[in-house]
Amino acid sequence: MSSNPELDKRLKEGIALARTGQRAAARAILEEIVAADPYNETAWLWMAAVVSTNAERREALEIALEINPANREAREALNRLGGPRARRKAEEAQDIARRIGSDEVISEADFQPVIERPPEPEPEPEPELSPEEQSAALIRDLIAAARAEQAEAEAVPVSPLLGSEEAPEAEAVEEKVVEVYVPDVARARRWRWLVGAAMLLLAAAGIALAALLPGGGIVWWAATPTPDFATRLALLATDTPTYNSVIIVTGPPRATLLPATWTPSHTPSPLPSFTPSPPPPSPGSYSLVFSQRAPEEGAYRLATVRGDGTGLATLTPGQDDDRAPAPGPGGRRLLYITTVEGERQIALLLLPGPPEARRTATPTPDPEQPAAEPEAVRPLILTSLRNADRLSSPSWSPDGFRIVFSARVNGEEDIYLTDVEGASLVRLTANSRIIDRDPAWSPDGQTIVFVSDRDGRGQTELYCMRPDGTDVVRLTDSQGSSYAPAWSPDGRQIVFVSDRDRDADLYLMNADGSNEVLLTRNDDAEDRDPAWSPDGRWIVFSSNRESENFRLYLIDPYSGEILPVTAGADDAIEAAWLPEVARR
Repeated sequence: MSSNPELDKRLKEGIALARTGQRAAARAILEEIVAADPYNETAWLWMAAVVSTNAERREALEIALEINPANREAREALNRLGGPRARRKAEEAQDIARRIGSDEVISEADFQPVIERPPEPEPEPEPELSPEEQSAALIRDLIAAARAEQAEAEAVPVSPLLGSEEAPEAEAVEEKVVEVYVPDVARARRWRWLVGAAMLLLAAAGIALAALLPGGGIVWWAATPTPDFATRLALLATDTPTYNSVIIVTGPPRATLLPATWTPSHTPSPLPSFTPSPPPPSPGSYSLVFSQRAPEEGAYRLATVRGDGTGLATLTPGQDDDRAPAPGPGGRRLLYITTVEGERQIALLLLPGPPEARRTATPTPDPEQPAAEPEAVRPLILTSLRNADRLSSPSWSPDGFRIVFSARVNGEEDIYLTDVEGASLVRLTANSRIIDRDPAWSPDGQTIVFVSDRDGRGQTELYCMRPDGTDVVRLTDSQGSSYAPAWSPDGRQIVFVSDRDRDADLYLMNADGSNEVLLTRNDDAEDRDPAWSPDGRWIVFSSNRESENFRLYLIDPYSGEILPVTAGADDAIEAAWLPEVARR
C-alpha cells in the first residue's frame, strides 16, 4: 500500500473487482494506480492477474519482482508462465531474496530498475594517485569486472597469492586498509575461471617484482579484516551492502603502475510502458432497436434509439404487432416476429446503411411525444406456420445462415430451426406438454441455451444443447423460474431473469451454470429482456421500476451502475443492440 489514502482506497476497489472476475474494470483502476505510484508492488501484482496476454502478465510480474525480489507469489507465477526469460528473472529474484539477511553482498547492480532515474551527475576529476593507491585501484577494478560477469551470486574463493618466499624487509613498512565495494551480480558462470587466471597472473607479477626490486611491495588478500575495520563492519545493518578489505603492505615507491582506466557504469533500464485501456464509449455511441407501444395502442411496432435516449425513431408501422427484434451478424439484416394473415410468423427486414440511415421517419426530438409514422417497409416472411399462437426469441447462428426460435403450435411449445431463406424447418425439441422456449445461440456456434420446465411443471430452468438438439444439460436449479437467457459477447457468461425472490431480477452466471450473481434488486419492480452489448460494456433491459409502463435501462455488469434510456408513457421492451457502434 502507498502513503496516499486515496490511492489505497482505489487499490482496494481494483482488488475487489478483480476478485469478482471484473477484469476490465479492475485493470482500468490498477493502471491509474501504477501511473501515479510506479513503485506500488501490490498494484503490479494484481495487474498481472487482470491483463489479457501472457506478455503483459510476465511484464507486470517482473516489475513486481524488481520492486521486491522476496515476493514469493510473483516469483512462483513467473515460473508457471515458463520460458527462459521468465525462469531467469524468477531465479535472479529468488537468489537476491535468499541473500537478504545473509553475509553475502547485495549491491544496487542486482536490481534492474523499473523506473528511469535522473541521470547521475558527472564525476569529479579524480586526484592523482600514488603508486600504492594505483595498485589498489587496479586490483579493485579487476575484481569488480570479474564479479560483474558471474552467473550466480557466489563469492569467488580467493586465497593468498602463491609464493612461499618471505618478502624482503621493507623500509618504513606500513599497513594501509582499502575498502573495496564489490558488486555481487549474477552473470555468466562461464567467466569464473578468468578470475583465477587474473589473480594468478597478478600474483606472479607481484612476486617477480618483489624479488627484483629491494623493498618492493607485495599485495595480499586478507581473509580477516583488521580490528578497526571489523569494528566498523559490526556497526553496519544487515541490509547494508558489505565490503571486502584489501591490506596493502607498501614500501618506498619504486614504480608507477598502470592507472585504473575502466570503471563499470550503471545503465538504468527504460521505464516499462503499459498502454492504458481506451475509455469506454459513452451510451450515446450505441444504437438499439426495440418493441414500442403507445398506451392507447394494442399492437407493438419496432423503433430505434441511441443508448442515451436520443434519436428516437420508428422502424415499422405497427399495425401487425411487430415484436422481438434480432439484428443479424453485420447489422444489415433484422429478424422480428410479425402477423401475416392472422398467423404469427418470422420476418426478415433488410437494413441498408449505417444506423442513422436505417430510420424511416424523422427522429422525434421529444421522447414524451410519439414518433412520426414511418414509410411502409416490406419484409421477407421466412416461415409459414399454422395454428401458431405464440412465437418468441428468434436468434441467429454466428455464421448468419441459420435461425433458431420457439413457437407454440397446437398447444405444444417447442424450439425450431430454419435456414435464412426459410426453405427448411426442423423441430429440435418434441416433448409432450413440456415448455421449451427462449433459445439463444452461443457466440461460438456450438451451444444453444434455452428455457424448459421438463424437470418441474410450471417452473422453468435454463438448459443447453447442441444445435442438433442433442446433449441437453441443465444449468440452473433454484426456486421460482429462470428464463430469457442472453450470452456475453465472449461466450463465457449468461445473463438471465429469475423470479426466485418474488419479483423478476437480472442474474449473471458462468456459461456452465456456476457462480450465479444477482445484478438487480427491486422488490417492487419487474426487470426483463436482458441483452448484452457487442463490446460487453453494457446490458440493456426493460423495467417498470420508475413507472407503471416498461422503459429501457442500461446496467454496467461490473459496477452495477444503471442508466435510463427511454422515458414517457410508451412501453419499451425487448431491446437488442445494432452491431455497429456509431461513434461520434
